Amino acid sequence: MIDPDATIMVSVTAAPPRSFYQRHRHLLRGRMAQFAMALLITSGLTLLLWQLLPLIYRFWNHSLSQLLSGLALDDAQRVTLSISTPAWRHLESVAISLPLAAPSLATLAAHLSGATLVYLLAAHLNAPFRAPLRLLAVFHGFTALASLALPNGAAYSIEEHTRVLNLFTQGLLLLLPVVMAFTHYIVERSNERRILATVLIASYLIAALPIKLLAHALLIQAASGLAMPTLFLVCGPAFDILAVTAIYAWAVTWRHGTQ
Repeated sequence: MIDPDATIMVSVTAAPPRSFYQRHRHLLRGRMAQFAMALLITSGLTLLLWQLLPLIYRFWNHSLSQLLSGLALDDAQRVTLSISTPAWRHLESVAISLPLAAPSLATLAAHLSGATLVYLLAAHLNAPFRAPLRLLAVFHGFTALASLALPNGAAYSIEEHTRVLNLFTQGLLLLLPVVMAFTHYIVERSNERRILATVLIASYLIAALPIKLLAHALLIQAASGLAMPTLFLVCGPAFDILAVTAIYAWAVTWRHGTQ
């Protein structure tokens, strides 16, 4: 039996003082940790892309040189220029220079006939495709007619066209980590998949640029400068954005069944 008059002694040992990490480790959990890691990945990948720019330029220049020599295009030249803006002088733009004659009236008539034919044939397509094709045909016909008001050959430069494509790709590439941070990093919690998705999209932009520039240059030379506005609209920045969106949509599916 326990003596009711007995005194129970309880020894209380003082807890040791907590370290700085123990006092603040709750900040490294949950949303705060995800935000911190997303910010760290975004900053790191952005810095890495800037540091890799000289290597990327060498790859673009070498790839274009090999493509042009492989196709035996004697009148084609690879042109590399530095950005004229003082704050961005370390950036370069690569382009393709090809001679391009001013379109003749026969060429203009062929483009207008083609646009009219596409507009008429679009009536036989299903609703989702009919309106975009008709708008594209009207756009092409309008830009072809507008060329009559331009000086001969002044508006048609393959070099300027390909340079703009290059500059857009560079801008999209350098802003890619920030764009991914506001889109993909919000729904994706795996840091490895965040990095992998960004690297895949960046790899596409880097690898596809030389082929895209050459394809644009050859198509414009074959179809004359009248094809330049429509080609830029359909297969220029909009095409890159669609391709990036497709890779992004595929990357989003990685998280299903793995969380």
